[in-house]
Amino acid sequence: MRRRIPRRQVLLLAVLAPAAAACGGKSVTGTGSASNPPAEPQVASVTVSPAVDTLVSIDDSVTFSTTLKDPAGNVISGGSVAWSSTEAAVATVSTDGTATARQNGTTRIVASISGKADTAVLVVEQRTVQVVMSPDSARVSTPGDTVRFSAAPQDANDHPVDGVTIEWSVSDTSVATVDSTGLATAKALGRVEVTAAAAGSGVSGTGVFRVASLGTPQIQSVSPSPIQEGQAVTITGQNFDPVAAGDSVRIDGMPAVVTSASSTSLQVTVPSYDCLPARSVAVRVATDGGASQANSDLEPAQAAVSLGVGRQAVLTDPASFCLQFGASAASERYIVGVQSLSSTVSSLTGVQITGEAADGIGAASIGRAPAARASVATRVVPRQTGGGSWVRPPSWLVAQRRAEMKIRAWERAHLDPHASIPALGGASSAPPARFSVSGSVAVDDTVALRVPDFSGDGCSKYTAVGAIVQVIGEKAIIVADTSNPANGFTQADYQSLSDQLDDQIFSTDEAYFGNPGDIDNNGHIVVLFTKAVNDEDLGVPGSYVLGFVFSGDLYPRVSATGFYCASSDEGEVYYGRVPDPDGTAGDSAVKSTRTQELSRAPQVMGHELTHLIQNGRRFAAGLGFMGSIVAEAQATLGEEVVGHAETGHMPYQNLGADVIFATTGADSVAWYLNKFTDLAEYFGFKNRTARVDGAPEQCGWWQSDPTPCASRSLWYGVGWSFLRWVSDQYGPSYPGGEQGLQQNLIADPGSGLQMVADVVGVPVANLMARWSAALYVDDRIPSPDPALTFPSWNLNDFEQHTVATANLEPTPETFGDWTTTADVRASSAAYVAVDGSGRPATAVRVRDASGNPLPSYMQVWVVRMW
Repeated sequence: MRRRIPRRQVLLLAVLAPAAAACGGKSVTGTGSASNPPAEPQVASVTVSPAVDTLVSIDDSVTFSTTLKDPAGNVISGGSVAWSSTEAAVATVSTDGTATARQNGTTRIVASISGKADTAVLVVEQRTVQVVMSPDSARVSTPGDTVRFSAAPQDANDHPVDGVTIEWSVSDTSVATVDSTGLATAKALGRVEVTAAAAGSGVSGTGVFRVASLGTPQIQSVSPSPIQEGQAVTITGQNFDPVAAGDSVRIDGMPAVVTSASSTSLQVTVPSYDCLPARSVAVRVATDGGASQANSDLEPAQAAVSLGVGRQAVLTDPASFCLQFGASAASERYIVGVQSLSSTVSSLTGVQITGEAADGIGAASIGRAPAARASVATRVVPRQTGGGSWVRPPSWLVAQRRAEMKIRAWERAHLDPHASIPALGGASSAPPARFSVSGSVAVDDTVALRVPDFSGDGCSKYTAVGAIVQVIGEKAIIVADTSNPANGFTQADYQSLSDQLDDQIFSTDEAYFGNPGDIDNNGHIVVLFTKAVNDEDLGVPGSYVLGFVFSGDLYPRVSATGFYCASSDEGEVYYGRVPDPDGTAGDSAVKSTRTQELSRAPQVMGHELTHLIQNGRRFAAGLGFMGSIVAEAQATLGEEVVGHAETGHMPYQNLGADVIFATTGADSVAWYLNKFTDLAEYFGFKNRTARVDGAPEQCGWWQSDPTPCASRSLWYGVGWSFLRWVSDQYGPSYPGGEQGLQQNLIADPGSGLQMVADVVGVPVANLMARWSAALYVDDRIPSPDPALTFPSWNLNDFEQHTVATANLEPTPETFGDWTTTADVRASSAAYVAVDGSGRPATAVRVRDASGNPLPSYMQVWVVRMW
């Protein structure tokens, strides 16, 4: 089969061939040298194929090949074949046998070697594939006027084809005629197509010939008024081209499609614009007779924002991230949130938020709305600190969080929940030998326990502890390491802690989150106070442990057939730090007194015992670990509700700054403040005079904190605020109340925030939009949508008692022309406040930096503040 090569490919081969030769290709071994080349093979005959070929376009090519035979008739290879064309004006041939058409005619392609030769016949015969008309459109105004059309037949490579007979015709001889030379003569007003056909080819070209007496068009009206994007309008006037193609219509500079036309009326579809405001626009009609322009009011396709004060609207289609604000003399303020729900928790999505006012009115021309009524109070530093440094959580809490994160991460990486004792059916399936604290122990009995050592493998490395039973309460058996430092807890201290566990701490956690199980069959949890906790070295800078629970305790200590954890105490155990005023245990720089540890322990227990319940219940149900985000948020909620039990407060009381900043105990521990300091850091607090650039939008809380909020454990307090908001909104009507909601959350088989959505029956996107708006709206304005509030807490009162740099401060803009950019991390939102009085119509569009729609995981919400 012969191979045709398009002109462009031939040119490319011509360029590449020398380079390929220079590169050498495969190496060939031979006996020749530069001075003695190898001998030519003995050639008896040469045959060229194809023997005959035809090219139908100038610059088309075909490659010929040869077959060489020796005197015995065997096909041989090698040798240099010389190629030539007998009529080079018709076709040329290259050294590789590629012949290229130059003009119509016939030539012979000759291949010769060693005195032997053969020829092939090559015919170049152009074929017409198109007829190009000039002009393609013409207009005259009076019958009798003429226009000469020309027709150029061309081959596939756009070369003219000579000698072609053109047959001319028109579509309506009553309007115009055309002679054999292409001269068209007008007969009457109208429009015809002039056709030039290449005889015998079936190929033709057409042009338009119009006979129209067009004066300058005049626009008299545009209806309806106002016109709207994407809708049909009627332009009424005079001297329009009755042929729609002859009318060029532009609305605000963009071409509009003319769907029908007469000399006095045009039907037009208004083009769509990328989120521009309602405005007065120019409507322009142009014909061959001239152009005319009129003004018309244009309404965007999107309806104007129509919200009551304190109400929210949410946009979920990135192609429609456009907020239209109609012109108004009123003073109004809106908060716009651009939020990422990306499943890639570390992702940053660049966004560009642009305001554009009608007639290009700049921001400086718009009156600023008065400051929010709820935010004009003088911000003060909390009384108990005197210097505003409260916005940093206490060092002991930061140290505990860092340590706990390491422990929880180790558990998730090394433990298989499906091999735990609860998952295997509880104590009845455990080995006969038991290593837990039995239900028959008495005060002053000595028990042997193991404390996992997280400086290595938490299951295989441990500290063996001998401990004496101090108190047996209703909920807990409290035991103390016999080797604890001097000046530690007293018997009265242990009794006090036991009473707190019975009455406030564990009883509250259990009521809220459920029972952890009882795999050791002793009817209690075990609380071990040991210096081994002080000795824990997790290798995390700035960390030390105040207390923890260990999921390894839910596994058998020994097993001949399955997974086991040698450090396991095979029961529900809490490990607590002990007082060490002299610094004899662990890091000598970390000293603590009885009063300090007694003050801190209840808050740590409230958190850690929530984890004990989570894992005990989930392992027994075969569900595995709870997602980190929800697990830590719920454990921090455990701190809050235990704090309520300790202080006498309750949910849904709209508690304010006086409660948030209140402290208890000799060590002045604040039960609630750490949650709000986390929020302050999420909002961007750096110090009393500076904010973190990029907060909160770049500060994610769905994982360990990436920059710019590095080293801040946001998922504790920020995650708590989300779960508190969910409990506030859905707890009162939930079966079993807030407690029933939290217990079902632990039982949900899902992961991440989808667990919350499953339990309350509301999509994650809706929950996130309302919660993130509530962070700003709560108690800032009267009577907002209740879904945008925290019934349990007064966030605005908290902000009023903080320094300004700890507040959630949206980027301020007006109803005018402006652009702001942000990088938004998954779980967070960029906040923009748009306000002003006496505004023109204004559009706010949200796109990426190139003006394209954002990814599908983004959403935009808006709340009217007043």
